[in-house]
Amino acid sequence: MLYNVDGQKVSDDAHQENFEAWRARLPDEDYDRMVSAINAYCDGKACFCTSYVPNEDSQIDRAFAALDRACGGDRVKAGMFFGNIVWRVIAS
Repeated sequence: MLYNVDGQKVSDDAHQENFEAWRARLPDEDYDRMVSAINAYCDGKACFCTSYVPNEDSQIDRAFAALDRACGGDRVKAGMFFGNIVWRVIAS
């Protein structure tokens, strides 16, 4: 289950239109690599802050470069894209 910084359950799909555009520019193997890295990172954790994960996990750091490229080099958008992927991994 995901919660926002106010402790409320997250049930909507933020940045849906952006996600679809970013995802269309990300090869499936890069998406799958990120999903695997997120799953590996999350296993055994009761909670974590998605904003800190890319700097805490080398596997996610390596996979993050592809997100950055898919977002045209915009690190802020790549972070939002990463958050969308985490949401899909956790919520599914």
